[in-house]
Amino acid sequence: SGDIHLNGLAFVDRLHSGEHALAWLAVNGIRLPGGVIFANPPNHPETLLAQMVKYSDILDALFSDSIGWYAFNYMAAPFVCALTDKELRQFAEMLLYECAYRRASLADGRPPMRVSLFWNAPQEMAETEAIGPGGVKDGKTYKQHELTARRLAWALLDVFQGGGVNDADFPAPVMDVVLDETVFQTFEGADYLRHAAAAALRRPHVRFVLACPEGDKLPVMRPFWFPRKVVWHRIALNLPRAAISGEGVEGFFVTLDQLCRLAVAAHVQKRDFMELLLDPLGNAPLAALALECDGKPCVSSADGIFTVDVDGLFECAQVIHGTGMAARDERLRFMKSVLTHLTGTLGTLADAEGIRCILAANTNAAISRRFATLDAHIFPRLVEKIVKTDPQSQAMTYTTGVALSADAGMSPVDIARSEGALHQALGEQQFSRLSWPLKDSSEKALSDMLKMLLRQTACGGIAL
Repeated sequence: SGDIHLNGLAFVDRLHSGEHALAWLAVNGIRLPGGVIFANPPNHPETLLAQMVKYSDILDALFSDSIGWYAFNYMAAPFVCALTDKELRQFAEMLLYECAYRRASLADGRPPMRVSLFWNAPQEMAETEAIGPGGVKDGKTYKQHELTARRLAWALLDVFQGGGVNDADFPAPVMDVVLDETVFQTFEGADYLRHAAAAALRRPHVRFVLACPEGDKLPVMRPFWFPRKVVWHRIALNLPRAAISGEGVEGFFVTLDQLCRLAVAAHVQKRDFMELLLDPLGNAPLAALALECDGKPCVSSADGIFTVDVDGLFECAQVIHGTGMAARDERLRFMKSVLTHLTGTLGTLADAEGIRCILAANTNAAISRRFATLDAHIFPRLVEKIVKTDPQSQAMTYTTGVALSADAGMSPVDIARSEGALHQALGEQQFSRLSWPLKDSSEKALSDMLKMLLRQTACGGIAL
């Protein structure tokens, strides 16, 4: 009916998404259900890359959305530490071309693979002994592999910026460049940031993760090389529809509570169904994710995440408080109050059902278009005042997730600051997408802007 949207209905027997680690392959190689060992732990950089590609193919059949590779440059560092700069660049080229080929061969329209790059070793693995060739610990911590990891990150961004054949953009992976305050404290870090900024200005699919002081809101599983942030199911809420149906603030929040109960009930049904498919004995479709290591299953419902994604929050505030510029601050306060209310309601309902349910934001523009189109047919006079037009397809749409509309009359920095206040109320990493003339400016201007946003806002991340 358009009140909610269930993600992945075409793949009901799959989990949604997750972040994976090269170190899992370094420890286990590729293991299949039934005790079958497809490949032993890799001994060479090329073998590691080949296993990553093969394992990605396996994961694509188990997840409905894109997969991510966490701290790729640090996980790969023990394997590439002996490579020369030329050989390291060749390794980077092999990775990017493999990702591009896989992206072109997938016809289901899912987002591209994600690769996160860290300047400093992530805290949970910095002092851990690194897992090297053959699955053997190499006697060094990941922090001691810092120089190699930074060289690899530089090489990946350098090749990515250079483009592919005939100067074509690489369609995959998405490069998530993780920043924190220490990047700005050395000349080497400043050079790296400008290098990443140059890649972002020239090519798509480079994003900047701003490591805010409160840190990652999603607890990391132990050990560090297990899958992280495994999302089992996502449900999006049509907030403009709820605001229209509620006929006022009080009725709106009553409608929100009803939608939350419906969403959590759907998540519980999804959990129960998926648990039947995670047979550790190897007799179920998702058995590959139920394999145990160190006495723990690779994926379990106890660590699974279920999200309720808000959509059209900007238009929701316009329904309640009008579209005039004079009410802008009031709308922003209302948007924050909606997220706070949803967080509390979902927490109570999820605790009662024994699931980990978090509030997030929709990032799928197709869902925003679907909600707007359905509402335009049911409430044409009301929706015509708030509905937006997609600049590429000219289709009706709502502003996706918690983003502020481009016609909000705010500068890019003010948008990032205001959206950052909303990001704080969510339990998942969010990005502000900025459209501005700096695409034609220098990498120094972009790096200076990123420094300012990191220090002065709570924005979770930036995408151009």
